[in-house]
Amino acid sequence: PVQSPCSGGRCASIMASAGGLPEPAAAAASPSAASRSVAALVRESLQDRWRQENAHQAVLDRLADLIILHLDAIGGACEVGSAAESGHEEACANCLKLARNLSAGRPSVQEHWRRRGIIEKLAPRLRSDLARPQEERSVPWRDAVVTFCAQVVAGHPEMRVHVLLALFPYGLAAVFALCWHKPHRAFVLAQNLFAHDASSGDEVPEGTRRLLETLEGHCVLLLLLSLLRGDSAAEDSPHDAETREWATIFFYGLWLRGGFEAVYRGTRRLTARRVQAFFCQAAMPAGVAPEAAAIALSRLAPRLCCQADAVGLLWHTVHSMLGGLPVAGDASETSEGRRLAVGLLGDAGFARLLAEEMAEACTDVAAAWGLEWKCQAPSKEALAAIDAESDQVSADALAACAAEDRLGGPQFANADEMLLGGDGADDEGSQSIWGKGDAGPFAELMQVALELSAVRQDKSGRFPLHLAGAIMTSNIALIDALHRFRFGDVSKMAPKRETDPEAVLAAQSCQLVDQVRLCGNLLFGLPAVQDFARFTIGLRVLLSHCYADNELPMLREVGVFSIRNATLGNLANQEVVRELLADRRDADQRSQRAQQGEQLLPPAPSIQEFGFGV
Repeated sequence: PVQSPCSGGRCASIMASAGGLPEPAAAAASPSAASRSVAALVRESLQDRWRQENAHQAVLDRLADLIILHLDAIGGACEVGSAAESGHEEACANCLKLARNLSAGRPSVQEHWRRRGIIEKLAPRLRSDLARPQEERSVPWRDAVVTFCAQVVAGHPEMRVHVLLALFPYGLAAVFALCWHKPHRAFVLAQNLFAHDASSGDEVPEGTRRLLETLEGHCVLLLLLSLLRGDSAAEDSPHDAETREWATIFFYGLWLRGGFEAVYRGTRRLTARRVQAFFCQAAMPAGVAPEAAAIALSRLAPRLCCQADAVGLLWHTVHSMLGGLPVAGDASETSEGRRLAVGLLGDAGFARLLAEEMAEACTDVAAAWGLEWKCQAPSKEALAAIDAESDQVSADALAACAAEDRLGGPQFANADEMLLGGDGADDEGSQSIWGKGDAGPFAELMQVALELSAVRQDKSGRFPLHLAGAIMTSNIALIDALHRFRFGDVSKMAPKRETDPEAVLAAQSCQLVDQVRLCGNLLFGLPAVQDFARFTIGLRVLLSHCYADNELPMLREVGVFSIRNATLGNLANQEVVRELLADRRDADQRSQRAQQGEQLLPPAPSIQEFGFGV
């Protein structure tokens, strides 16, 4: 008869060793039995007393021996997908869980795994698994690997450096790729690896610098953004809330250290070819056949987010942080959100990026709707009002700079490399990521601009005037184009008799109400921006949107609000508004006479609504 794994004296031989751990020879002969015995120890290790009694050299050495033994078996003699491989996989997962528990709060135990080279042993195994022809490894294995890596670096700066050197970038991508079922664990690991060390002051650690500034780092971040978005093939995960929480903590630390611009520009420069090459290399450690890369890509590509999604998620991380993260017991003005806002507005690189992206977004959205784009360069008087140069404010110049930065970046000099787009790594050619507005990156960009424009103006946080001028120029041009699309060019012809449903849809998709609200925010308390609006078409365009519209709720309110802010304490602007309203009344009377009393344009507001008298 066949003897069971635990019959006779075998169980006794398995357990009669350091801390109850099996002998390596017994574990090699019966990995399933060894797995069960280690699983029992994992449960015991949840007690602090047990960990104190067993965190000694004999147990740690035996545990390291077992981890290495099972890793070698998984990638060695065992047939892929066999019962033997599954047994070693299960046993190794339990050993990693035990090692993880023993590491909690014990630097000496964390350092033991470094001396035994456990991370270096794991890395090639995980990379090879990217191209595993069978299904992904078991959930217990994936959980054990990720949580072990996170615990082995927790609170230990030296271990953080060691693990980053061992894993970055390909091994780290392989670890993150284990987390599709529980994405929050990828962000826990990322936070532990890249958390700011207070002892380093303002200096950005080398590992963080590589994540923020290198092509490989941007590919790793693309994978993290894809995890944040979630697996498009799966239903809503019960871990979504945890994922958002840990992702917020992780990205907040990066953005607070000035990393947004580098990450954003790097993500926009990513090409399908570069992303494919990165993940092919990740799946091909030494000794792995090149055809394995095709397997890895077929598994990863459908899960990677396209560039439009990645850009939208990047802006979303900023938007979600600006609106919250208050410190308990403090007023909102001292919230973490305001701290980030002040940091971003004080970063010249971020200000330039926001100006360029807003200009490109407005230009591309207008083109997508077939709008007549008339964005005149600001006059010398307008530029002098905000102390800016033309290239800092001109929408066309800024949009051109955004395109040149992507296509002319030092990492992507080959003109035949198309920008990353579509689902996974498919190319979309030159199609704009901004589309026709709607939800997505355009809406997220608008929300970030709105949140930043609402920051209280004081010595600690002030909206840069050249950035305000750039946003006003781009948005006013889009608002004006939408008005002409709906009513026609009323300076040259009678207003349209009937509203085109497509014009209404364009106004809704282009976030017209938020566009006007954004301009109103920028005009509040900034006399230089008020003057800029007077020297450009800003006052006229905003005054044209002080009307009620059933299709655009709140448009009249935000229009009046914007004119109030533009004229508050500014006598010159008040006089211009009076003249514009008088001209409008005359035009309305002429139009009514020509149309036999029919009112084609919405009625103009009264001067009293703006609060500066008749």
